[in-house]
Amino acid sequence: TEETRYYLNGLYLHAVSENGAPLLRAVATDGHRLALAETPAPEGAAGGPGVIVPRKTVDQVRRLLDDTNAPVQVQVSAQKIRFQLGEASLTSKVIDGAFPDYLRVIPRGNDKQADIDNALFAKAVDRVATISAEKSRSVKLAFDND
Repeated sequence: TEETRYYLNGLYLHAVSENGAPLLRAVATDGHRLALAETPAPEGAAGGPGVIVPRKTVDQVRRLLDDTNAPVQVQVSAQKIRFQLGEASLTSKVIDGAFPDYLRVIPRGNDKQADIDNALFAKAVDRVATISAEKSRSVKLAFDND
């Protein structure tokens, strides 16, 4: 939510080509963590402008997706993005700014790989997150007592 780096307050949506395959990629970062998701690009996505979709718009689209199984139609221009989900449509301005070169911070050439069971990993992360949350609350409480 930092205002000085407003271009990080959204989801960077753009088309890329990797190993000859067209992909639609979504990237978000807060300057410390980075999330990247991609899917095969739909027809017509190649060559379109990369846009930064505001966080509030992404939240609204997620809510609309929860309410329907209809396919999503996305229309993008350099200034606006429009999502059509069945009878519902959402049009938003995009964030005017340059998204950082996120590829520079993703490690390349790593030969280490771990294949982990999804359910077991999710349980482990949940346990660690619970302990971490309890520890931060106890530290805060300790400071409150001073």
